[in-house]
Amino acid sequence: MYFNGKGHTIKNSNVANLFGNLENSIVKDLNFENCNLNAGADDWFVSLLAKIAVNTKFINISVKNSTVNAPESGCVALLAGDTMSCTFMDCHAENCKIFARQTASLFYSDQYRNGSSEAINCKAENYTIHSYDYVDDNMGFNCTYRCEKGVGVVS
Repeated sequence: MYFNGKGHTIKNSNVANLFGNLENSIVKDLNFENCNLNAGADDWFVSLLAKIAVNTKFINISVKNSTVNAPESGCVALLAGDTMSCTFMDCHAENCKIFARQTASLFYSDQYRNGSSEAINCKAENYTIHSYDYVDDNMGFNCTYRCEKGVGVVS
């Protein structure tokens, strides 16, 4: 699948995993603002864009003032719940919160697919990531249990 958002913004959405599962896809030039997801225990992989992504490129995706709240879920992130061999390029997050039971990550999780996904030139400001097990902001900041960090940059 190829999706070019052409810079459009999705506002005030509460839809999780907008594209379901992605494989060999490109999603680019899309913004999210004031989106608030609340997922239940049946939703193991939760994000704004993809439940699971394999060999997919996320380019120039921006998320502002949004929350992904899935306190009973396994892998929770802003853009992809679980990934393998994905690239996140020029993605931005500002004033975002992620809550999960097991793994909480800023842009993506690759815990179960063990898949060497990477973030290139991604930036985040004023974010909170909360998990009872594992936290990763995809920018070199890892820890166990509740973590908060203010600003990070990957290049």
